[in-house]
Amino acid sequence: MSEDRNLEDKDKVQSDNKNELQEGSEPKKQAKAFNINVDKHIKDIPDYAFSANAKVKKRSGFGIFFKVMIGIIIVGISVMLAIGIIFASQDVLGINKPDAAYIVDIEKSSSVAQIAQTLEDRGVIRSAFLFRTYYKLAKIEGNFQFGTYPLNSNMSYDVIIDELQQYSTSKEEVRVVFPEGLTLYDMAKLLETNKVCNATEFLKAIDTENFGFEFEKNIWENDLRFHQLEGYAFPDTYNFFINENPISVAKRLLKNYDDRVTAIMKEKVASTGLTQEKLIIIASIVQREAGKTNEMKRVASVYLNRLNAPKDYAKLQADPTRDYANQLKLQMNIINQDIIDAYNTYEGMGLPPGPICNPGLEAIMAVLEPEETPYYYFCTNLKTGEFYYAETLQQHNKNVRKAGLRQNAS
Repeated sequence: MSEDRNLEDKDKVQSDNKNELQEGSEPKKQAKAFNINVDKHIKDIPDYAFSANAKVKKRSGFGIFFKVMIGIIIVGISVMLAIGIIFASQDVLGINKPDAAYIVDIEKSSSVAQIAQTLEDRGVIRSAFLFRTYYKLAKIEGNFQFGTYPLNSNMSYDVIIDELQQYSTSKEEVRVVFPEGLTLYDMAKLLETNKVCNATEFLKAIDTENFGFEFEKNIWENDLRFHQLEGYAFPDTYNFFINENPISVAKRLLKNYDDRVTAIMKEKVASTGLTQEKLIIIASIVQREAGKTNEMKRVASVYLNRLNAPKDYAKLQADPTRDYANQLKLQMNIINQDIIDAYNTYEGMGLPPGPICNPGLEAIMAVLEPEETPYYYFCTNLKTGEFYYAETLQQHNKNVRKAGLRQNAS
């Protein structure tokens, strides 16, 4: 019974549903109850749009920074390149560089790299690398010559190269002997005769260049001095090349003096009370007066005695100084009587303004170690070479007659 009833109920429900479908209405669904927290779920939903924008912004910030840094680097490199180009062009062209003179020695068989490094070390150029590069790219013809050159830091590379190629030194050597007592003028003529260098160029070099020796600093600055380095070109035997750089020739003569004399002078000159200048000036007079070595120390004593008594012997009255003064007239384009009189110790007071020849070591040593004598006068028999010494003018006048000389002393 219960089962039949259940079946009837089921059929009834199905019949009702069928009738509803036939009338065109949708079937009704049974509603369920939900308790949904909308705000919470909304918050839990990822904001994909915001996240994407953040990444875009992040990427945009880094990109701008990267571009700025690249720009700074490019500008920095450009500035450095511009500075480098300016630096290089100034050095090559000699623009905006200091006016500083240098004496530069180029050794024999020096390579371009060695020469470039020497120029940089001396301060003539700023970059040895740049000089080598310029020399290679410019395809310079000709070779550099060894020797001593006057250069200036404001010279362009082309001018420097021209200077270093100026004298085409041959491999042929010539031996030149400079006897003690020669003047620079005599030496210049001897150099030209032996085809070493031009006499005028030699005199110009030795008169105007600063060779960097310590003894040059102690030379008197005197407007009446004619040859600045007269007395310091050491007489000796030298081997030169034909057509050698006159500055190199001059420096060799001066270096020989520095090697041979400077050490001795430093050791002994302080004890004599003499300066370097007085020593060499007196030695030059002794050299020309005393042809014999054994007379040099006594002749030196006479001049030193007179110099130590200036009130009684204001003038040295040395014949060689008068001869030197007369020789200067031949070298002057315009006669300067003040200079001539200053060198002539029969006219000028005390020592002449500079040496009158280039003395040898024996004459220099004679002044450093003179005899101790009471003599203030001497004369020489020109035929026999005999020397006569006197303490007084009266005795001297007698000696003058003995020597067959005219009486001209006072």
